[in-house]
Amino acid sequence: MAIEAEARVFSDNNFRYSALFEKSCFDYFNNNYMDHENINTCFIEMGVFWHRFDGLIIRPYPYQRVSRALQGIINIAEKWELINPGKRLHKGTPYYFYGVICILQGDIDQGLLSMHQAYREDILSNFTDINKPARSFISLNVDNKYQFFRQKVVEVTDFLEELLKNYCKYNSSKFSLSSLRKCFLDNSLYNNEAYYFIYCLFKIQKLIKHVNANIRKNELASYIETSSIFELCKLSEVLVRKIYKDEESRCGYNLGKKPSFTHFLECFCRDDQIKLNLTQKILTDTNNNKFNQDLDKTISSLLNNDLSIKIGSSKLQPIECSILLAYCLRNFGGHKIEDQKVIYQNFDSIMESLFYTIFFIIEKKL
Repeated sequence: MAIEAEARVFSDNNFRYSALFEKSCFDYFNNNYMDHENINTCFIEMGVFWHRFDGLIIRPYPYQRVSRALQGIINIAEKWELINPGKRLHKGTPYYFYGVICILQGDIDQGLLSMHQAYREDILSNFTDINKPARSFISLNVDNKYQFFRQKVVEVTDFLEELLKNYCKYNSSKFSLSSLRKCFLDNSLYNNEAYYFIYCLFKIQKLIKHVNANIRKNELASYIETSSIFELCKLSEVLVRKIYKDEESRCGYNLGKKPSFTHFLECFCRDDQIKLNLTQKILTDTNNNKFNQDLDKTISSLLNNDLSIKIGSSKLQPIECSILLAYCLRNFGGHKIEDQKVIYQNFDSIMESLFYTIFFIIEKKL
């Protein structure tokens, strides 16, 4: 099977598996479908062409043909499952490698979807080893040195560590990747939020590191970057709401009124472990007045930590500026589609500030 798969991927522009090849697969599946490890080995052998090239990621190979080959293998397996109700095959390997090829072609969405599907296959097959390649990939586990696509995991993790290093300088913190992993990325209570965070991280890393900055200076860049900004702002809100979901009365709203993000964020800021000066009045006034009236000036002031707000005799702390920026940009990103030069001129700095807010929430409360 591996020989035919390999020959057709690299020689047939109109790639199709033969009926004979499909029948051979079906016969093998009929006899071995309950043995998930055996089926997994079978798919690995079908994809043997992947393992011949140590330099695959940096050499030009016919990715589209390989993509069709992997789709063909998955289609054969799914066809067998359709005609055998109640029976399933472990398809983690082809999904994993299909994810690899999608990401190599720049398709982050389809790549990560396929990686998560590979992980779902592992769960369905009761593969509990946390070092399985799909699980290692979607959780940014760089310690697993035997995963095929570790190079990409290292690349994105390096980007994350750079952000964490800058955050520690910005907020006089000792928060590390191991701390982030322990209290968030590997915390089962926050699986959904962690997967969403990693998805955002992949997309933003690609946008900043792999898209030429010279073509990110136009109205479409503003729309795309605003969407990425909103995703991180939404994550900040989700985390704060989840932290205080059982403490609405402590936040001061126990009169039957559903608290807004503003209420939860104020509750977070006045928490005894945090004690920031961002009151509901400061949050709403900044958003409704300064931000809406002069977007450019307010964003620039928050990024430079010099927004003019009187808090007794002191000014806003840097982390308060980051939180306030996330709060204001959440509303802007969720409700407007505008060509804003301030967004694409300051996108990298804005993203760093939003990550700082997320790191601060995680460091202080998770």
